[in-house]
Parts: sequence; C-alpha cells; structure tokens
Amino acid sequence: MAELRTIGLTSLKMGNIAVDGGMGTTLAVIGNIYKDSCELSQEDASVTDIEAEEVDDPVESIEILGKRTLKFSIMDYSADTLVKVLGGTSTGTPKVWNAPTTSPNIEQSIEIITPKGVKINIVRCKVMAKLTAKFSKTGVALVDVTCKILTPTKAATAPIMITTLT
Repeated sequence: MAELRTIGLTSLKMGNIAVDGGMGTTLAVIGNIYKDSCELSQEDASVTDIEAEEVDDPVESIEILGKRTLKFSIMDYSADTLVKVLGGTSTGTPKVWNAPTTSPNIEQSIEIITPKGVKINIVRCKVMAKLTAKFSKTGVALVDVTCKILTPTKAATAPIMITTLT
C-alpha cells in the first residue's frame, strides 16, 4: 500500500451540524484562509498511573485522550462571515456587523479538503474567534478562529473522519 501524504489546503467549509447530531451536509467556504495559519493539533494524553506500595511499576494506567483543536485565520471581514465565526448580527444595506454583547455559543461542522484528495470531516466543534487587525501597509486584518473539537451528539459517530477521495 502506498503512503498518502497530505500537503496544503484546497478548501475549508463550515456549516450547521445535522439535525440528528451528525456531520453537517450544507457547508460553505468560510473565506480565504491566511497562508500558513491552518493547523489541526492534538495535545498529549493525560495519564494517571495507579501505583501500589509493593511494586515500582504502575499496576494500572488510565489514559484520557488529549484535546483536539483546529486553528486558522481568515481574511474576510464581511458582515455575514463575521456573524458565522464571531456571532452578533448582520443588518442593513450596506451590511453592518453588530458585535455580540456576550460570548456566543457557536457549534459547527467543518470539512477540509487537501490538494491530494484527503477529506477531513470534523463533525462538531465549538467555534471561538477574535479580531486581529493590523492597520499598516503590510498588515492584514484577520479573524483568528479556534475550533475546539467536541464529541458528536449522534450516537456511534466519530468526532473526526478522514477519507481518501482519490
């Protein structure tokens, strides 16, 4: 079997989680992803060793999976995109983004597709974002997005699914 390496990003789509708690089916591109900003990471597992006085090695070891997070930055400051990742409302013509007055609870499904035909589905994640605008001739106004991967509410559904499309 040949190895499949995945390098780069073709698209990142986001949308509502399915009604049954599974992977969302109506996903849309969230905006251009700023170069070198998209990263899926996992913390080290938390390990608790159960030890006995009579032996030096643990008699049992309990492992809790490390937290998984997707982070990326987008360059789109349009009102509708800001609502998707920051909450608040979009009103009027021209559209105006009205920031929320409290921290929103935004949960979404995310699909990432790479140039080598790998699809990564994140069924349910908590979306947290912040504005990071640098107003200079070389600065880019960004929205930094952090997606904390959560357990899906649909039974027997994995939180992350990776599919080879080619």
